[in-house]
Amino acid sequence: MIPDKKIVLFIVEGFNDETALAVSLETLISTDHIKFEITDGDVTSDFYGKDIAARVGDCVRNHCEKYSYSQDDFAEVVLLVDMDGVFIDNASYQNNSDHSKPYYNSDKIFYDNPDRLIKSHENKRKNYPAWYYYQKSFEQYHLAYTSSRAT
Repeated sequence: MIPDKKIVLFIVEGFNDETALAVSLETLISTDHIKFEITDGDVTSDFYGKDIAARVGDCVRNHCEKYSYSQDDFAEVVLLVDMDGVFIDNASYQNNSDHSKPYYNSDKIFYDNPDRLIKSHENKRKNYPAWYYYQKSFEQYHLAYTSSRAT
């Protein structure tokens, strides 16, 4: 199905991300349809056995299948990620059985499995150069796309 407007797909971790961003993004980007794909987790730090581009591709394909879109229907795909704790020194992670989810204060992260969280953040740091590369590639694509839409 080709909509009258192109789709800007935002890939986010959870429902709260969509709730917090939807109205503002729809106001800022009125020339295209704003859609969200919720991943129920961080595709940049979990261990899926795929690189980031493949995981983003999976999200786009999933969205296409759910809503009968083709890849030509998209103007842009935006992966929103949080960086909480990613660049914190490993000594700041504290084992605390009271926290089954990470709890952040001003200088420590408390979690019942800090080794898992450290490994997850290391994976995210390792992938960070890839995000930069994809951003630069996309900026070049975006400039060409924006120029073609202006005519």
